[in-house]
Amino acid sequence: MRAAPAGVVVAHGEGPDPVTCLQGRAETERLLTPKPGYGTRVGPSPAPSTPPEEEDLRRRLKYFFMSPCDKFRAKGRKPFKLMLQVVKILVVTVQLILFGLSNQLAVTFREENTIAFRHLFLLGYSDGADDTFAAYTREQLYQAIFHAMDQVRVTRSRRAGGPAWENGQG
Repeated sequence: MRAAPAGVVVAHGEGPDPVTCLQGRAETERLLTPKPGYGTRVGPSPAPSTPPEEEDLRRRLKYFFMSPCDKFRAKGRKPFKLMLQVVKILVVTVQLILFGLSNQLAVTFREENTIAFRHLFLLGYSDGADDTFAAYTREQLYQAIFHAMDQVRVTRSRRAGGPAWENGQG
C-alpha cells in the first residue's frame, strides 16, 4: 500500500500508511537535527550549550554537504540541479555524436574524391596497388605529365555542368 503525500485527501476512508509516515518523519529528523560530531561525547556535556546561531550554521552546513539522495529524503524535494546536469550531459553527448557523424561524412567525401582523381589523372593507377607512383625515366615522367594534361583538357568537355562564369554569364 502506498502512502499518500501530505495534504492529499484519499477517497474511501483510506489514509496514508502510518508506518511509512513515521519512518519518513524519523528519517527527516535524523538528517536535519544536530548530532554530536567527531570527538564529542554523547550525553551531558560539561561545556555550556552552543548558541542557536552556531547550531543553525551547523545544520545548514550539514544539509549543504548532503548527497542529493539524502536531501530528497530529508526535504522531499526533487534534485533539480542533478537532473539538469544529467540533461546537460545528454545534450553534449548528442552534439558530439552529430559532430562526429558530419565530420565522418566530410572525410569519406574527401577519400572518395581522392580515389576518383587518382583514377582520372594518374597513368596506370589501380586501387590498392603499391600506392607509390614513380617515374624511373625521363620518358615515363613526360608520359605521366602529358596524360594528366590530356585528362584535364578532356574533363572540361566531359562534365555535366560547369560554373556560370565559364559560359560568360554572371
